[in-house]
Amino acid sequence: MNYNTDMLLPAFKIILSLGIVLAALLAGLYIMKQILQKNLGGSKGELIKILASTSIGIKKNITLVDVSGTLIVLGVTNDNITFLTKIDNREVAEDNAVSVKNSI
Repeated sequence: MNYNTDMLLPAFKIILSLGIVLAALLAGLYIMKQILQKNLGGSKGELIKILASTSIGIKKNITLVDVSGTLIVLGVTNDNITFLTKIDNREVAEDNAVSVKNSI
């Protein structure tokens, strides 16, 4: 009987230590996620917004992006992102973006 109680305390210490390490890792990951989300524009005041995206082929899209109030159109493929044009008429672009999103 003494053998079981001698093994129980070290096993409990190991399990408790493992739990503490896992809790610390999860807390660290949560904190890093919060920090990165704020630094990358994940808050409500985003600097870059994707207004619309439509597929024109396999892994090929045309995307309307708002970058700090400037509307740009990008061609996006698996290997490349190409600037296509800048749109000056914001109202027409946003109206078309809403219709494209609704059709997807």
